Amino acid sequence: MALILKKIRMKTLGILFLTAFILLSCNSDDVPDQLLTRAVVALETAQLSQFDVNTDLEISIETINGFTVDQINVLRNNEIVANAIISGNSATFNSSSLIPFQSTINLDLEYTVSNGNTFKILQEEVDILDPFFFTQEIPTLSFRDSSAIEYGSFTVGATIDNVGVEWKVGKKGTFVKATRVFDTDSDAFPLSADTYINQFGAKKGDTLFVRLNATSGSVAKEIETSVVLVPQSFGVDLELKIGSIDDINETNLFDPNVFSDGDDTADVVFTDPQGISVNEGTDISFVRVHTAEEPEDFYAAYNDVEVAKSDFDAGTPQTSLQVNVGDIYIYRAIRDLKIDSDIVEKTENYGIILITEITETVEDLEIDFLVKENTIIE
Repeated sequence: MALILKKIRMKTLGILFLTAFILLSCNSDDVPDQLLTRAVVALETAQLSQFDVNTDLEISIETINGFTVDQINVLRNNEIVANAIISGNSATFNSSSLIPFQSTINLDLEYTVSNGNTFKILQEEVDILDPFFFTQEIPTLSFRDSSAIEYGSFTVGATIDNVGVEWKVGKKGTFVKATRVFDTDSDAFPLSADTYINQFGAKKGDTLFVRLNATSGSVAKEIETSVVLVPQSFGVDLELKIGSIDDINETNLFDPNVFSDGDDTADVVFTDPQGISVNEGTDISFVRVHTAEEPEDFYAAYNDVEVAKSDFDAGTPQTSLQVNVGDIYIYRAIRDLKIDSDIVEKTENYGIILITEITETVEDLEIDFLVKENTIIE
């Protein structure tokens, strides 16, 4: 169903005129000439689409005391472009008289009533809108992920004959037409990794250009959007701690609220004298990363889950660590994702840890670290 845009038009001028007419009608000898019209007209069609080149616009007519409106001229730039056809309490004229369309068309309505008086209603506006438009755009898309670009349409009287979709990879690429049939009212163009990677060879950093084109009779219109394929990034940074005292001797790398002794959802536990070990029953392992960069700079710039997987696969996994400030570890975590009460799926997550501070007292030790993690899309 087309998305119809309504613009509320206030007939303040008309209401004021009619109120004055009623109040003054008892003594017409004292009524100014311009109020003797006993009628007011107003343009009701406030919007057209660029496809509405042969559509009737409606004018409302309000009269009192049995008077009628006998003629309505539509003026643009002080020139008559149409004579409205009057029928009862309304009148119409065709949009073809307004070609060429502009973004906003200003019109004056000149009307004559049955008492012979002629008046003008000034600066009635008609907005010319795109016949179809994106209702959901995707500025960026994580590489290998899937999504859709959605569009809707708007016309007053015109029929959209067809909508086609073309797309390409990169500015220098060649647009290729999508083969499926798209609905003319509203629809979605899917972006799947199978298509943009396997068929078009897109890579991280490439831009996908999507162009929609539609026709209505002899009128054609197209709109375009673009999507940048970005790396699969990590989630938010968490500042966590683990240590020898019971209150912080274990934690969950994905949930900062898990840190108490004996919590079976904890990923890691503190290990004497200065270490972190994987909690029993948890499928997590770590790979040490060595870099010549400053650890903080490396951690901040490291934001690609696929790179983390590659680095992890190239290393030797460990489940128990003894750590120092500045150490960096990539880890893999197999987590349970609850779909509903009966279905649980396992997800493959990758993350990075930076040891930021180690505080030691006579009896206790605390390890502070940064961590970020996300599920990999394959």
